[in-house]
Amino acid sequence: MSIASLMDTQGSDQKMESTKVHKMIKRSHAADETARLLAYAVRNGIRSIAFCKTRMLAEWVFERCIALLKSEDSPTLSDKVEIYRGGYSASIRRNIEARLFKNELFGVVGTSALELGIDLGGIDLTLHCGFPGSYASLMQQAGRAGRGASTRGSSFAIMICFSSPSEQVRSQYL
Repeated sequence: MSIASLMDTQGSDQKMESTKVHKMIKRSHAADETARLLAYAVRNGIRSIAFCKTRMLAEWVFERCIALLKSEDSPTLSDKVEIYRGGYSASIRRNIEARLFKNELFGVVGTSALELGIDLGGIDLTLHCGFPGSYASLMQQAGRAGRGASTRGSSFAIMICFSSPSEQVRSQYL
């Protein structure tokens, strides 16, 4: 057997093995993964914000998170999660902000409307459903965590990328 044929055989085996592994991995949509992480954080008392690119995506993450909390014998925790977006009136947004400041909420799902303009304290975790469009925007959103006395300066940011090649490439360089 020549070296070339041995390499071809080994390459084929590796290719088949990687195909098997690829078929075994079933990835959920980034919004579903974000909702699962947010529900986990809420159940564990971690004050969190999940940032989404669009209103529709924010509503999807919010509804899925609420469904997860209600299905896992923690229906009272579903009252500790709220959605925040620019389409709401100023009074509704101020009410959500007040509940967040008073530690009545453990989780908020928001669009970029929550990115600027208000100083949130006590947030421990930021979740980012997809790349927000620029590195500066990602850092602005991630900077919402770790500001309050309750966090003692420690915070965490997780970006959940979509399956698109452009998001996967970006995630490798952040």
